[in-house]
Amino acid sequence: MPYHAYPVSLIDTVFADDFESDFVWTVSGGQWELGTPTGNGGSYGPPDPASAHTGMNVLGYNLDGDYANNIPEYHVTTPAINCSGLSDTELKFWRWLGVERPAYDHAALRISTDGASWTTLWENEAEVLDESWIEQVFDISAYVDGQETVYLRFTMGPTDAGFPCCGWNIDDLTMVGNACKGPFVCGDANSDEIVNVTDAVYLVSYIFSGGPPPDPLAAGDANCDGIANISDATYLVSYIFAGGPTPCCG
Repeated sequence: MPYHAYPVSLIDTVFADDFESDFVWTVSGGQWELGTPTGNGGSYGPPDPASAHTGMNVLGYNLDGDYANNIPEYHVTTPAINCSGLSDTELKFWRWLGVERPAYDHAALRISTDGASWTTLWENEAEVLDESWIEQVFDISAYVDGQETVYLRFTMGPTDAGFPCCGWNIDDLTMVGNACKGPFVCGDANSDEIVNVTDAVYLVSYIFSGGPPPDPLAAGDANCDGIANISDATYLVSYIFAGGPTPCCG
């Protein structure tokens, strides 16, 4: 074969929720809800945000005020997420949280690969009184890489008899990792496993007409310069019709 194939790792998003559309999480009870924050609460500490991090909606515990006194643990849980093809998986989201110190009140983030046994990724080890949206990033690769079934869960509670805070507010959550794409044929922009003039046409459509990109994008990088552009289409035409150098991928 006059060209070669090899695997490539690309960043893949396996779960994302900006909380602007259908609510896909499962609520165990309490006051978990999807909606527009009101800026209310703050019996102790700052109130809830008056607006989402982006868009209109957030996932939160009692969006109209503080969590209640003397509640047990209440959870909100994702549907099953398939991470079987991922490595170096990360969880990212934006948080606005108010919770009294853990001698009295509790907030937690947990993860599971079976929906039954849960590992705590984070829990408040002190009082948390956020006054702005704060990005949270967790390396969850040790728990989820290669796993076919993964669940995330936010927990509010238990709480004691006094000093309620605004609780969890969550927005713009994503789970991303490196996904192996391949093997693939270098220069095979349209993924039909043959390098011919249709690949050059495919690249021209992608570059100038908004057509679909090569999948993976590296398959279209015939001249090995790290990008897929018109020079790769020219390179392919030279290879196909004029005996030019073999596609090599960047």
